[in-house]
Amino acid sequence: MVGFGLVVSRDHHLPVLCRPLPGSLADTVSLDTTLELLEGFGLGRITLVVERDIVSRESVAKVVGAGHHLLGMVRGWNEETGALATRWSETELERTEFVVARSHGNAAYARGFVGPLFGQPKVRVVVVSDSR
Repeated sequence: MVGFGLVVSRDHHLPVLCRPLPGSLADTVSLDTTLELLEGFGLGRITLVVERDIVSRESVAKVVGAGHHLLGMVRGWNEETGALATRWSETELERTEFVVARSHGNAAYARGFVGPLFGQPKVRVVVVSDSR
């Protein structure tokens, strides 16, 4: 299985870098080589959109330490992420003003805040509830 890493410009949304990511490599190896490649090209302040397997304390520290941003879903629950996910009760989260559209006419509820996560003092966290 092969994945693709694509970097687009923030202003014009044109591709500036695309590379295959062999499925036989561990996600952390792909992340390390991608960060090295971005540094080699002099690309900074990139937002990396990643699979849920990559989001961890170590990966976030690497990406932020390299001067980039990370966007991904947290996989699994520990005490820290569980506390964030249960920040609001169902009645506080599942309100009309927090409805977001999903594909095929479905909807979910999403509410966000900025707070500490994975050793980083300011992370934008979004809690999403999909009753389906």
